[in-house]
Amino acid sequence: MKQQLMTLLLGAASVLCSCETQMEQHVKSELRAPAYPLVSIDPYTSAWSFTDNLYDGSVKHWSGKDFPLIGVAKVDGQTYRFMGTEELELRPLVKTSEQGDWTGKYTTQKPADGWQNIGFNDAAWKEGQGAFGTMENEHVAKTQWGEEFIWVRRTADIQEDLTGKNIYLEYSHDDDVIIYINGIKVVDTGNACKKHVQVKLSEEVVASLKQGENLIAAYCHNRGANGLLDFGLLIELDNNRYFEQTAQQTSVDVQPMQTYYNFTCGPVDLNLKFTAPLFMDNLDLMSRPVNYISYEVTANDGQAHQVELYFEVAPQWALDLPHQESVADSFTDGDLLFLRTGSRNQDILKKKGDDVRIDWGHFYLVLMLSAMERNFARALWRTSWKLLLPTAMTNLLWYARWVKRKNRMDTC
Repeated sequence: MKQQLMTLLLGAASVLCSCETQMEQHVKSELRAPAYPLVSIDPYTSAWSFTDNLYDGSVKHWSGKDFPLIGVAKVDGQTYRFMGTEELELRPLVKTSEQGDWTGKYTTQKPADGWQNIGFNDAAWKEGQGAFGTMENEHVAKTQWGEEFIWVRRTADIQEDLTGKNIYLEYSHDDDVIIYINGIKVVDTGNACKKHVQVKLSEEVVASLKQGENLIAAYCHNRGANGLLDFGLLIELDNNRYFEQTAQQTSVDVQPMQTYYNFTCGPVDLNLKFTAPLFMDNLDLMSRPVNYISYEVTANDGQAHQVELYFEVAPQWALDLPHQESVADSFTDGDLLFLRTGSRNQDILKKKGDDVRIDWGHFYLVLMLSAMERNFARALWRTSWKLLLPTAMTNLLWYARWVKRKNRMDTC
């Protein structure tokens, strides 16, 4: 028996699920795409795989921001991750401007040598609130920086013992940036412009971070237009990885409105299809904010197997910034289970500037369930979400949990 479930992804709208019996046949394309389209609803709800294998990296927005989407097949008790990667759970240790207020000493005139070291005399430097940037276009900028160069020294008061901990530098920059921690160079980007970059610190740098005052020093070169400089430190929580084992991707095929993936998950084969129904002769269908994920599972060893599929998404699909506060809930309508998330504030059209994503409206993930599954899924959702909600940390994964019936697969 072949069983296929269709799961719909929606941007600021709704999602639906249905079943089919067999995927259609098509002529395979030999294109090796630089990125593979997964969801193409609109410029904001747009997700891609930037890696050769779907499980080698996080699903991303076309701008490079993570749109976490994980898929896992459980076969006879063994799990095989076929899509996405598990996110690190990180807590702010030294906050960026998006996580809290911070101040630093700065100058736009080239300082003397040694400006990045702890003992340097910065008494003549100005003091400003981070982030530094062109405030008219960078909404996180708190201190106007319109010159070509800036040097910033920030004192970081750390009260924790970081022995044995994994620490990350998070920074946003436009354009070139060089960052030092306690005089040790950590980042030198050259001509580049990125936001929310996370770099794991070496053992040498972590060892230099002592309890008390530490120094983060940064230089940024704005080559034109917008300027931005923001940075902080994150500490990795004691994470448990649940989906270390991956499936084996056997092929990927990009068609005009569909992307096909094929995987081997131990004794079964999984065929996955992403569909964006952009039919130019059907404007109602094309404008419907719905995309589809459908899958088909077959045994490859002539035996019967117990199979479950699991999908997991995070609130970043409906946020501009990963640290924004989000909310989530679930509800049913007939045979459909809706899982919904979005920003708490819902500030409609309040942001402007460069590299801004929509953070109002909601993202929905919907599944068609039987009566038994519907009752079980509601109970499981309530239990799971209550464990997450008190943290109020939007970078925690929003778990879209459900369990399909354990189906015995007939011999193919």
